[in-house]
Amino acid sequence: MASLGEIWTADFPYEDNPSQSDERPVVIVGVNDDLYLCTTLMITSKASAKDRYRYEIRHWQHAGLIKQSYIRLSRKHTFRISQLRRFIGCLHQEDQINLWFKIDECYGHEIGLF
Repeated sequence: MASLGEIWTADFPYEDNPSQSDERPVVIVGVNDDLYLCTTLMITSKASAKDRYRYEIRHWQHAGLIKQSYIRLSRKHTFRISQLRRFIGCLHQEDQINLWFKIDECYGHEIGLF
């Protein structure tokens, strides 16, 4: 079963063509056990100083990632838990807390998890 803060790989749809996808890391930010769904945010290794909807993972090695990575708060997707492919790791507690502060800063209470 998936839990908040875990990092998995999943076939994440392309932004410009949702009918196509690419297997990439995602972080779980919401879980609905009754519906077997989880809400995720895409993880990328591409840095962008201009993007305020991006969180830099400080403890990326602890999380099981192979290089410096960033969570794109603007790239949310809900998957069936069975669609998650491979467990990578879990965000460090400091990153989990800071991610929730960043989500609140960007969206307040308006981010819908399902």
